[in-house]
Amino acid sequence: MTNKRNLKKRICDMCGEVAGACLYTEAGYNADAEKVGELVVKIALLQETTVKNVSFSFDKTPKDFENKHAYNVARAKYNKKAFSTLKEGFLKELQSLVTELNALVPTEVKAGHVK
Repeated sequence: MTNKRNLKKRICDMCGEVAGACLYTEAGYNADAEKVGELVVKIALLQETTVKNVSFSFDKTPKDFENKHAYNVARAKYNKKAFSTLKEGFLKELQSLVTELNALVPTEVKAGHVK
C-alpha cells in the first residue's frame, strides 16, 4: 500500500487530467461551455471528497484483542477493505464523468475519428 500523501497526489493528478481533457474538449471541439463547466465542478467535488475520505482510522485498540498480532491482522484487513472501497467508488465515479465528457464531443467529430 502506498502512503496517504502519494495516494492523494495520484487522485489529484487523475482528476486534473480529466479536467484538462474537459477544457481541451471545450476549446478544440466547441463543446457547450456551460456543460463543460458543470463537469469540471463535478470533478473538483469528486477530488475534494475522495481526498477527504483517504484519511480514516481503525476504530479498535490493541486492548480489544487478545494479542498484538491479532490487532495487526484485523487492522490490516480493515485498511485493505476501506482502501478497496474508496478506490472502487472513485474509479466508478470518474468513469461516469469521462462518459459524460465523451457525450459532449460533437457527433461529427466522433465520426471523423472512427476507422
